[in-house]
Amino acid sequence: MLNLQIQDLFDSILTILLLAHPESGSQVSQRTRFREDDFGVLEARITYANGYHLTARLGVSVESGNPEWEYYSFHFQKASGDLVFRYDNSRHYPDLSSFPHHKHLGPEGEVEASAQPTVHQIAREIAEHLARQ
Repeated sequence: MLNLQIQDLFDSILTILLLAHPESGSQVSQRTRFREDDFGVLEARITYANGYHLTARLGVSVESGNPEWEYYSFHFQKASGDLVFRYDNSRHYPDLSSFPHHKHLGPEGEVEASAQPTVHQIAREIAEHLARQ
């Protein structure tokens, strides 16, 4: 039963991210898997205009009754492979004020403190970046 709640959440997330640039004919490939009834993992790749793509990896728990992002990575890059941005909560920058949440920017992957993003925030950043291209 909870797997359906998680799957509905994943479907909503993908819809929001696809709509970041609907006129581009975006394509998505995805894989979901579940551990028990209260934890699911979404792995997806969305290809936007000009070969830009977003690779998303999200582990969600509903053990508390509400969806919680246990881990996440949203990696948006150009067709050339150059990073535009990546949000993640990998625990490798303990000195950041937002630890473990952070954002990597640009081809050099410069790291800055960042709160956990919302899906709408990620979609808005993608839309704004693609609109400038």
